[in-house]
Amino acid sequence: MKISIRYILSLSTVILLVQVISCMPSMSQTVTVTERQDKLMASIASSEKSGELTAKEAASLRKDAAKIVERETKMESKNGGKMSYANINEIEKALNKLSNKLHKNQLAKRVTH
Repeated sequence: MKISIRYILSLSTVILLVQVISCMPSMSQTVTVTERQDKLMASIASSEKSGELTAKEAASLRKDAAKIVERETKMESKNGGKMSYANINEIEKALNKLSNKLHKNQLAKRVTH
């Protein structure tokens, strides 16, 4: 039985690729809306504590976050406790706006100092 070097190299390459891919963490980690809201709230709190946000700015951001949670709750109640993909997209857009507002406020403080 004669095995060519080319065959061995191609087989070892495939085995190596399979090993590398199996060891890699998932490239697309799914973050739920609730997890994202929690991270934003933690970021608001830490930014306020570090002085990147004033108490007034943090309160405004928290108020916006509460409105998003209220909208989410209404959407869930209308749909039997679950959210449709359209509802999730709407909440995600609102969270994007909140996140952008938070980062703008944080950056404004860095630029003026």
